[in-house]
Amino acid sequence: MNQAPFNIEIQSFSKEIEAFLDGALLGSPGGIRYRVYRLDSMQHGQENTFYLSVYRRSTLVGVVGLVKRYSVKQRPWVYIRYLFISNGRSKQGKNHIAKHSSNKANRTASRNSLLERMIRDEITQWITDFQKVEHSNNGDYDETVDHDAVSRSYTWAYAFVESKNQQSLNLCNRFGFEAQQLAETIVFHRFRPKQSAKIKKLGREELKVFKPKLERFYESFAAFHTEGLEIQGTHWVYLENGVEIAYLRTMSHRWDIEELPGYVRLLKKLKLHQAPFVKNMIPSDNFEFLSFDYLWCEPGYEANIQKIMEHALCVEGLHTGLSWWSVRSSFYQRLKRKISWGILNRIQGPVPLKIMGQTYGKQSSKGSFPEDAVFINAHDMT
Repeated sequence: MNQAPFNIEIQSFSKEIEAFLDGALLGSPGGIRYRVYRLDSMQHGQENTFYLSVYRRSTLVGVVGLVKRYSVKQRPWVYIRYLFISNGRSKQGKNHIAKHSSNKANRTASRNSLLERMIRDEITQWITDFQKVEHSNNGDYDETVDHDAVSRSYTWAYAFVESKNQQSLNLCNRFGFEAQQLAETIVFHRFRPKQSAKIKKLGREELKVFKPKLERFYESFAAFHTEGLEIQGTHWVYLENGVEIAYLRTMSHRWDIEELPGYVRLLKKLKLHQAPFVKNMIPSDNFEFLSFDYLWCEPGYEANIQKIMEHALCVEGLHTGLSWWSVRSSFYQRLKRKISWGILNRIQGPVPLKIMGQTYGKQSSKGSFPEDAVFINAHDMT
């Protein structure tokens, strides 16, 4: 799509896009703000991600990541992995227009309105084409699906935004997305994590045997998928008399920290951040942590998930792990009660998120957002 001075293209992942996204400052004002360091181990699974790339003349100024996926129930979804516009309204605060003359402000607003309309139209067209074609070869696609029937239905697009990040929420609203569910980021921390002899890694073939348990366990979750499960991360199980009673996947991540919350800055100013036990609570400039997802256990064995998280941190030489959940998940509510999440969670509590969604399709066929808890894959959040 072209409309001077802007040009929009749909592309696969490239060095240009990678360099652009490396400059994106993420997180909410007043909290931790960071740039993602892209570990090679997290670069798999790009075949179903498409990048709506916005150029102003020949300069890349915006990227929207569109992930097409099928849930295990074969329902199509589109996940918005990025919505970053470096030269548009998403980067401008309330005072931006006040600093310019009225005419210049109006021209700027007009250009931003044009750009956002172009992006909205391009996203709509891309999803419409996805609904019509739906020819995926990623192994999660069922050839028995009636393509014509599916293509006449609707598709939900969704994204996750921190509740206090009003700037990002406003941007989502301008693109037609509305809050559908609430979710949380919860932190697990240990000063001195310990290993357990009852915990082992699952190999790829063992994971294939175990995978149906996950699918049955999460079958009530909306948008549950196993995208990238077998090619990313480390898979841990807790064994009791040789029987698997708990499981989770971990992945390693690094954030390059640009800003920290006020209380952390105060600790640093008072030079208390190097005190014993305090220093491993505060993210360093290069914050390394684990993510935990696909958590599973037999009924009543939630505490064993805690042991796996601690074991994995010890093996990796880390202290902190993050996990993401829809608050509608009864399993997550049990985990919150039965796991000791550590001092960081006691200090700050879970970080609230909003699950933003918009439906695409014929107006007569559009349905309401699922009532079931939305599944959150850690890769989507990192």
